[in-house]
Amino acid sequence: MAPHRRLTAVLMGESDAFRALLVDVLLDLRVELELHESGTVHPDLVFAIVRQGDVFGVLELAKRAAFGAPIVAVMALGDERMAQRAALAGAHVICALDGPLDNLRHAFLGVLARQPLQRARAG
Repeated sequence: MAPHRRLTAVLMGESDAFRALLVDVLLDLRVELELHESGTVHPDLVFAIVRQGDVFGVLELAKRAAFGAPIVAVMALGDERMAQRAALAGAHVICALDGPLDNLRHAFLGVLARQPLQRARAG
């Protein structure tokens, strides 16, 4: 089954373990993922991998790379204080990888439904 959409994204923060999971989840949603380095494209979505102690720094970098695109803060473990910090720092969606993958899929679908892909405008 071929993907319906192509998503241009940037990953901020340490992301080695997350990259493969992200690609798999989006393929399940029939979205092909193109990952780019920060500053090389105007992305459709920015993923900010946040950890205790680096939430504000990573999200500040993510905002600079986003060019107005939604930012998804991703954390390894559900932590209410870290989630609050991520929201205060500008994340549009916050996902914890220790929860069901359906939560992650649902978050991606919500962001994609609200935000038309910017690829057509950046053209």
